[in-house]
Amino acid sequence: MQRMDDFVRGTGKLNWHKHMNRRAFLAAGAAGVAGLAGLALWKSRGDEGRFSSKRPAFPWTPRSVEGAEDIVLRRHPYPYRASLSITSDIDGTSPKEFNRIHQFLNSDLETETGQALALDIADSCWMVVDSDWEGTIDRFGHTVRDQMSFWRGMNMQEEYAADWIAKYVRCGWIDSVHTYGDFNRKNAGETTFHRQVAVESIRKWYDKGFTFTVWINHGNSANVQNLSDGIKRTYEGGDDPASPYYHTDILIPYGIRFVWHSASSSREYVFSRPDLLYPITLGDGQRVWGFYRYSCAHRLFQTKPEYLWSPYNLERQLTEDHLRTLIDEGGFSSVAQHLGGPTDLYNAFPDESLPALRRIARLHHDGVVLVARTSRLLRYNQVNNFLRFSVHKDSEGASIVIDGVDDPHLGAFKPVVDDLRGITFYCPDPLKTKLFLGERQIADDLLSRNPADHTGRQSLSVRWFRHNPLDFSQWG
Repeated sequence: MQRMDDFVRGTGKLNWHKHMNRRAFLAAGAAGVAGLAGLALWKSRGDEGRFSSKRPAFPWTPRSVEGAEDIVLRRHPYPYRASLSITSDIDGTSPKEFNRIHQFLNSDLETETGQALALDIADSCWMVVDSDWEGTIDRFGHTVRDQMSFWRGMNMQEEYAADWIAKYVRCGWIDSVHTYGDFNRKNAGETTFHRQVAVESIRKWYDKGFTFTVWINHGNSANVQNLSDGIKRTYEGGDDPASPYYHTDILIPYGIRFVWHSASSSREYVFSRPDLLYPITLGDGQRVWGFYRYSCAHRLFQTKPEYLWSPYNLERQLTEDHLRTLIDEGGFSSVAQHLGGPTDLYNAFPDESLPALRRIARLHHDGVVLVARTSRLLRYNQVNNFLRFSVHKDSEGASIVIDGVDDPHLGAFKPVVDDLRGITFYCPDPLKTKLFLGERQIADDLLSRNPADHTGRQSLSVRWFRHNPLDFSQWG
């Protein structure tokens, strides 16, 4: 068997050069305010509080059913031993930058940055930008007002990057919202956000058929649309029914299920986790799953948190040691990034980031670490955690029946086939094993009957999503 070091060893030497080169508005915005909010929450809860990295909300153990202990639910989709996403915030990204970034990450072409990676990495978007911060965001002269947003201006009538966003939501290059927009202000006590922004945004999502499930809090305290955890809030008004900025009464029924709460960022120093999810009950009583990202380099109180969410720090995030630990632990990782953050790049990525990106591409294509868009990985994590199934055996073999997903936080639900993508069962004889969703047998062309993996066991799985490596920046 190939050694673990061979799986994770990169082609280039690890570069620890501290070259952040991040925009001042990134440093002054999400990082600083999120860190202060995280400090307040940490103090209110103690080291074993909700944002503790020491334990998942629901520790996972291999599961089987009585009388069929030889059929066991696998933790990760076959053949992968661990799973990873890069969760990118859209701050500072112009449409031109976005195209170059995802052409390199998602397609299989030869690009300006080199041979593309053919990975399933999705990004976020905004509906509107109304920041008064100054300065350019890239080497092409685009300003803060030119960030990737659906509309130009607060009247929400003039479309800006609407066609790009619609196309990329359809093809999967965008799968989350970094709230409704960028409302960062020089005076963080001011705000231009109002509830109608939420109303018009969600109306447009319905009209366009967008099915966002992931919400990422954004920015400084002018961003009153942010969500709290329902217990401790500072400026967040999005989930407060008494606030004029309240909107989760329409956001959660629309379909948001997973929330990155910015206050946790200063404690997100663990790369590999047994579970990405933790429960949040919002201020209005509605429930969502919070999720952890890998955001900073140092633990709070030992030193000032050093945020790593810049492409210049990909080599410090996706290190050989981190990936080796992820594989050894069979863990999950969601890596926080601002892929469009640097202002000085003509190409998609700085040269020093390429070994790290090629490292995870090799691990993915070798079947070791699943690299998946954030929405897919979180949904898989949820379904895998709480899948309810039964096993029936007879002389011809075994039938595995998936009865539902008994989510104790959001409520039980009946999955559809796409919810089951990647679900894998170890079984003695995959050829003699059938898989049912309720009373309906899952078609054979959706299944994969797998040879023995690194544990020596065979398995049966619902095929993971097939990646389309087309360059959608060149397609209508």
